[in-house]
Amino acid sequence: MQYSPGAVKAGVGMFAAFGVGIGLLMYFIIDSSVQSGAGEEFGMIFAISGLIVTLVLSPILATIVGAII
Repeated sequence: MQYSPGAVKAGVGMFAAFGVGIGLLMYFIIDSSVQSGAGEEFGMIFAISGLIVTLVLSPILATIVGAII
């Protein structure tokens, strides 16, 4: 197996994009729910469900990145 810096950059980029995407999605939805008066309960429910989705998708993403590297 050979070390490939390009593959490592691609893997790190995929993980970074995944984290930033999930984080921004959660931020915008929680922010809009608080501004619209829906309450913080909706935001907490969404944050917990977003965390669960992230935990489910992270091993899949790790497998894909591992296959690339």
